[in-house]
Amino acid sequence: LTVLFAAVGAAAAGAPMQKYGRKPLIMLASFFYGAGSTIVAFAPSYGVLVLGRVVLGLGVGLSSMAIPIYVAEAAPEEVRGRLVSFYNLFIVLGQAAACGVNVVCQPRWRVSMGVAAVPACIQFVGFFWLPESPRYLAQNGDVERAAAVLRKLRGGGSPEQARRDLLALANLAPEDIGDVRAGLREIRDTPHLRSIFKLGLGLMCLQQFSGINTVMYYGASILIACGFNENQSVALTAALALAQGLGIVISLPLWEKVGRRRLLVPSTLGAAMAMAFVAAAFAAGGSSGPAPLAGLVGVVAYLL
Repeated sequence: LTVLFAAVGAAAAGAPMQKYGRKPLIMLASFFYGAGSTIVAFAPSYGVLVLGRVVLGLGVGLSSMAIPIYVAEAAPEEVRGRLVSFYNLFIVLGQAAACGVNVVCQPRWRVSMGVAAVPACIQFVGFFWLPESPRYLAQNGDVERAAAVLRKLRGGGSPEQARRDLLALANLAPEDIGDVRAGLREIRDTPHLRSIFKLGLGLMCLQQFSGINTVMYYGASILIACGFNENQSVALTAALALAQGLGIVISLPLWEKVGRRRLLVPSTLGAAMAMAFVAAAFAAGGSSGPAPLAGLVGVVAYLL
């Protein structure tokens, strides 16, 4: 249910993000995170527990749409791509931290769920002091306020760079983030956009079908199936998240040096071989012998 309603939240985020801005949507997502965690922590029944997971899913969907856009629109051009990449890195580090909390709080799962409300509250309160996206302000006619935000964000940077950024914002065409039909119509009517759309959609589908979310969400269950006991599996899930984070850190400088495609092809083949290791560990089973270690190596290599 959490993943399902994350998809619902992501699909519904476009129109309010276009109308009300990025900042209010991020604050709403933070509220959902905090409320959902609190509901799950104090849930008196299964139905209330499910409600908390639904609220958390909505928060995941809203933030996954709004935060990368906010970061990209507020960041200088020379570091924009790097900062958006760090967004993915910190998601993985957050998963590792959550695994650590689970290990410490085990078996008091209500405590570990309640702790998740703390960073959500910090983000919610912190955003009261953060500005709206300068791009959103400029596209809605508030160029003067957008300029003030740019000067604040750029700090002691070059005034010429701030002027170029402001000029680029002022010349932006109205966006269609919330108009899905208009976007699909443009893709359908433009041959090269159709090709790009099919390529991007195909890569995303292949990534999801390769099982990345299953490995991250059910890492402990996978390790148990490979032969580890429950306590070992819960502790090792933090190592799995750190392995994925290490993969992101390694890939950051390689993007520019070797290119995206040269990095994608061998890593995809490596992921396939790693899943073969995990499948072999499943087939061997048992808590002794090479099966548990082979399964762990396979999962870590896959996430790397």
